[in-house]
Amino acid sequence: MVLVLSGCGGPVRQARAPAAVRPRVHETFTIPREVNGLCVTVPVRLKGKSYVFILDTGTTGVIFDESFKGELGKPKTFRTLRTASGIDEIELFDPPDAYVGPIDVADGGPVWCSDLSAFRALSGCDIRGVVGMTVLKDYVVRIDFARSRVEMMSSDKETHPAWGMAVPLGYAESGVPYVTAWVDGREVRMRIDTGDNTCGRLSEAQYERALRRREATVRDSTVVDLSGIRRGESVRIGELRLGHYIYRELPFSKGLDSALGIAFLTRHRVTFDFPNRKMYLVKLREPARPARPYISGLVFRRSAGRLLIQRVLHGGPAKEAGIRPGDVVLKIDDTDASHLEPWRAARLLMSDHEKEVTLTLERSGRPTTFTFKLRPGL
Repeated sequence: MVLVLSGCGGPVRQARAPAAVRPRVHETFTIPREVNGLCVTVPVRLKGKSYVFILDTGTTGVIFDESFKGELGKPKTFRTLRTASGIDEIELFDPPDAYVGPIDVADGGPVWCSDLSAFRALSGCDIRGVVGMTVLKDYVVRIDFARSRVEMMSSDKETHPAWGMAVPLGYAESGVPYVTAWVDGREVRMRIDTGDNTCGRLSEAQYERALRRREATVRDSTVVDLSGIRRGESVRIGELRLGHYIYRELPFSKGLDSALGIAFLTRHRVTFDFPNRKMYLVKLREPARPARPYISGLVFRRSAGRLLIQRVLHGGPAKEAGIRPGDVVLKIDDTDASHLEPWRAARLLMSDHEKEVTLTLERSGRPTTFTFKLRPGL
C-alpha cells in the first residue's frame, strides 16, 4: 500500500520526548490465521476494546476506519495524500488514546480516516485501521509468517547476525523504508510495503523493461488499496538479487514506484530494525503461501438493523450475476443474514476453492435469489 502524506515537509509527527528504553520484547501478537500471508495485523486498544489494524510499512501515518470519525472530534488541518489512484485531500485529527501493546499511537502524530470496508470484504477479517511508519520507525518489528506472529522490540543499536542476512534500509522523504535490489541485472530502489498484498511492483520504466525480455510471461493480478480493488497484469522478472539471496521468476505488477510486498516477504522470517536502518531476512524452508481466496466481490454494511450491499466490485462474480448496491441480504446459502456483521458475511462468501453460493436478496420489497461461483480475489 503506498499512502504518503505530502505537502507537509515530510512525515507528520508531534513533538514528544523519546520513549524510554524497555525490555527487548515489548509485545508478541498473533496474526489471524485467515489473513496470515495476505496482510500483517496487530491489535490496537481503544477505550477498553481491541481492534484489528494492518501493520503497513508503506503508509506514513495512522489510519482509522471512518466508523471512528465521530469519536475523533473536529479535523485540525488538511493535507494531500498520494495513492495508486492519484492525489486526494484528507482531514487530519488529533490522535485518540490508543495503543499497540505499550506503544502510544499518539507517537505517530495526527491521524486520518478512510473507508476500509473493501479490506474487510476481501479479507473476511474485521480490519478497522492501519498503523504506519510514524509509529513503527522507533522500534524493531519481527514478522514470523511461519508462526503467524509479530514481535515489537526496542533497538539496542547493535548488529545481530543471528537474525539473518542484513540488508541496509534507506528512507524516502516521506519516511517509508526502501532497499536497493538488482532486477535482471539493473540496480533498483524498492520500497518495503507490507500493505501490498502482491509479490511487489515495478515502476513503469522497470515494468516495460521486464516485458521486453523474450521469455517474459504475463498474468492477471489484483491489488487492493484505499482506492478499492484494481485488476491489472503482472510480469515475471528473470532474476531479483537482494543481498546474497537470489530469486527467479517472481511476478511483479506495474505501479507508481518499485516495491517489495507481502507475497515476497512471506518467503522469510523478517526483522525490521528501523532505528538502525537494517532489514534482516531468513529464508523459510516452507514459505507461508496461503491459498488465493475465492471471493464474491461484495462489500456489505448494516443500516436500520439490516445487512445491505454497499458496493459491488467490478470484475467480481456478484457483479456479473446482477447484484446491485442497496439490495438487502436475507440469506447467504442457508444462513440467516439479519444479524450478521458485514465482515462475517464476507467471510461466509470466501473459500479456498471455486464454490457455488446462493444469496437471497430483497429488492423493491420482493425476495430474489442469485446463484454464482466464487472467483480468485486477493
